[in-house]
Amino acid sequence: MFVLIEILFEPPLIVKQCAAVDQPQVDPPKRRGPNLNLSATKDFENLPEGSKIDLTMAGGTKGFVGKTSTQFANEIGIVVRRVCPMNYHKWVSIPADIKNLMYEKLQGKFNLLRTDKAFMGYVDYRLHRQWTRTRGELSAHWKMNGGKTNPRLAISMMKSNCQSLEDWNHLCDYWELESTRVNFMLTSYICIHTKSYLHTYRSYIDVNATG
Repeated sequence: MFVLIEILFEPPLIVKQCAAVDQPQVDPPKRRGPNLNLSATKDFENLPEGSKIDLTMAGGTKGFVGKTSTQFANEIGIVVRRVCPMNYHKWVSIPADIKNLMYEKLQGKFNLLRTDKAFMGYVDYRLHRQWTRTRGELSAHWKMNGGKTNPRLAISMMKSNCQSLEDWNHLCDYWELESTRVNFMLTSYICIHTKSYLHTYRSYIDVNATG
């Protein structure tokens, strides 16, 4: 009897029904392609001892093409950061012996056609571009760490991939002087043109007053 009552008064079972709702179409997640830099590094590691990578130049653009161009770009960055000092402020000012050392470092892994002017001209162009990019990255790091407002703090925050503390200190001093010089020139320009404007305005007032 008691069992029957318990069954009769058992709460009804609620079944939830989900209405069919039009769901927006979701594109499948995008996946990144193979990492070319990592692939190039593995190719370096798999090279037989003593062998070098050939570089192929495109006829029209005079630039390197193919997978080896990625390997070359990676190595260019490494060579510039490790070998080329940053205390020169123009590429043409870098001594020939330093550039030759960079060529030799590259030649350790690539077949550089040293007697081909077009070939070596492009190599020099790529070194120059990488050197400019590296200096730009260092300059951006200096500015981001208060170089223009607190240069003493910025000089203590050397970027990790800077070649040496000497280079970093030299660059920070150079940028600080450049920033001061630019501010001085801008201030002088404003003062000169303000004085010129005031002089012209006063002359105009005097002429009208006497007329």
